Amino acid sequence: MATVTGPAVAKRSGITYRQLDYWTRKGWLRASRGTAMPGSGHQRAYTEHEAQVATRMGRLVHDGVSPERAAHLARVMATRGQVRLGGFVLSDGGVV
Repeated sequence: MATVTGPAVAKRSGITYRQLDYWTRKGWLRASRGTAMPGSGHQRAYTEHEAQVATRMGRLVHDGVSPERAAHLARVMATRGQVRLGGFVLSDGGVV
């Protein structure tokens, strides 16, 4: 399974590496390797699926959604392609 490095995920998501690290430590994102390694200097890697979740989260947070809520919405969007919010439908293309 191909993985994406943490810095590449952060850049692609429009967030800082520090945000990515924080979201991973909070459990909102799941690194595929490196999370059990103690100390600094060990770079995490993410599956392509998690990289896509991070990108969706980044967009949602940029638009004012809390990171915790963005994590939930990004996972729903990853499985269903879109999510209903009241009278709106949220998809990768934005709110419809």
